[in-house]
Amino acid sequence: MAWNRTAGVLLPITCLYGPYGIGVMGEEARAFISFLHAAHFHLWQMLPVGHTGECNSPYKSISAFAGNPLIIDPRGLYEKGMITKAELADREVDGPAYSVDYNLVRKKQEKLLRKAPQAVRIKGEDANGDIKMEIESDFINSKGVKMGNTRRHFTARALKTIQSKWAEFKNKVNITDAYKVDRAEIYTKYFHGPSFQVLDGIINVDENAVLAVYKKPAAALFADGERDLIAYPMLIEAAFQTCGYRDMAVENRSTLPDYIGKLDVHGKGPAPQKLYILGVFNGKNIEGKSIYDAFVFDEKGKLWIELQDYQMIGQ
Repeated sequence: MAWNRTAGVLLPITCLYGPYGIGVMGEEARAFISFLHAAHFHLWQMLPVGHTGECNSPYKSISAFAGNPLIIDPRGLYEKGMITKAELADREVDGPAYSVDYNLVRKKQEKLLRKAPQAVRIKGEDANGDIKMEIESDFINSKGVKMGNTRRHFTARALKTIQSKWAEFKNKVNITDAYKVDRAEIYTKYFHGPSFQVLDGIINVDENAVLAVYKKPAAALFADGERDLIAYPMLIEAAFQTCGYRDMAVENRSTLPDYIGKLDVHGKGPAPQKLYILGVFNGKNIEGKSIYDAFVFDEKGKLWIELQDYQMIGQ
């Protein structure tokens, strides 16, 4: 396909002038598009618009799917009846138009977005021993009107038997006390907060597998104390991070969780302070997503968590 030579402009959405301390996907963006058209420009390169988290860089998104909540136009929320006129006015930011106070903008925007009510339901069903669970939600505006269709966030089915792959790898794991990559280096590449810094080091990483060490974070996961859980979620997070590190180290690409074919919880109750994680690379699917099996186990080989057909998507 032939392309004619044309002109364009690079301008991040966040750099648009407006009353909210940051550029948003609203009337200022539409006005800029009108300007580009009038000036006979054909391209607008706006940089990635993913969720940037605390680093604020459009090239360091914390999600392959989530958009940046800071560029949601508050006026759109008001027009849809999700916030009041007073809440809209309170969202405005006084300050220089040529810079962004990200801390202030994030505080105000998150406060505003949390005012939008949302009903979340956890549904369980036992149909003759076939146990299923779903998590779904509806978005209800401030006038009590349901907006859009019901969103299904999670589905699961309890398995009557566990078919584990661990026996295939258990006796092949070589555990040592020496790390190829220590905790400090891991979390210069991963931008996780203290309660999510679950890896103490990488013992080995190559084309086929990665072996890491889990250490319970000093920072509490829950602000109001520990919970009585069937499975400790940070063990699953440790498996995510371990597999992702192999993609980063071997293929020089950043990947995020996309799909879990099967999750087996072998160990129940409080997890040990230290465990090991083996991530086995099984190639890529037709969409280029990395596919792994992952095992979280203790020094005696007792299995705690097993992931099968776990897929990671590149950013």
